[in-house]
This record gives sequence, C-alpha cells and structure tokens, in this order.
Amino acid sequence: MAIVKKELQRFLEGHVRAGAVIAHERRQRLQSLTEEQARREYESLCQIWQPNRSPESMASLDESRALLLQVRRKRLNLLGRGKPKA
Repeated sequence: MAIVKKELQRFLEGHVRAGAVIAHERRQRLQSLTEEQARREYESLCQIWQPNRSPESMASLDESRALLLQVRRKRLNLLGRGKPKA
C-alpha cells in the first residue's frame, strides 16, 4: 500500500487543526475553573503521579535540579556583572 502525498498532507493538516481545537478547548476549560476546582484537579494529578515515584528516581531528579539551578545562578551572576555567558 503506497502513501499518497495529498492524503498524507490532508491527514497531517487535520491533526494540526484538531490540536488547535483541543488547545482552545483546554484553555477555555482551565480559565473557567474556580480556585477550588483548580486545586482539586492539581491535587488529583499529584496523587496519580506520587504513587509511581521511587526514592531513587526522586534523588536523581533532585540532583539534576540542583545542578541546573547552580548553572543558572552562575550565568545570571555573570550577566549581572556584564560578562558574556560561560
């Protein structure tokens, strides 16, 4: 079965349009949430994610974050002194 270029383009354009519609609907829904609804949704997402965390993976993430913050701080310090980025 050969892929026809026009059909593939139409398929991809449909996905782009669908993505735009979904993004618009998501923005509307999130903007309409009350503070309490937003908090409940956030907490439910946290509960889904937290049971899957292992202490080892969190330690690795913490180390990566600490390194990222150190590098960012050094770059900001250099920019504040008027020196080019390292």
